[in-house]
Amino acid sequence: MVYIHLNTILFYQGAIPKLLENTKVEFFNRTVKILRETADICWEKLKGINSITCPSKPEGSMFVMVCQSSHILFHAARHHEGFANGV
Repeated sequence: MVYIHLNTILFYQGAIPKLLENTKVEFFNRTVKILRETADICWEKLKGINSITCPSKPEGSMFVMVCQSSHILFHAARHHEGFANGV
């Protein structure tokens, strides 16, 4: 039996230039628009959470750094009904 191993990474690397060349600009524009809208939604939702602060609005990437205030979170949990019952 003969096994033929194709290096899939090389295959993809060879295909990428042609894929990018043949992809319509509208696809990239639509993708950027969706990512921008998603980042805006994330930013707006994070602003509404008292125990979390977001030092900067995400721009140009799909990650966001947040800071959690454990003191505020613990205080809110103490007043939550389930916390008093040990849930």
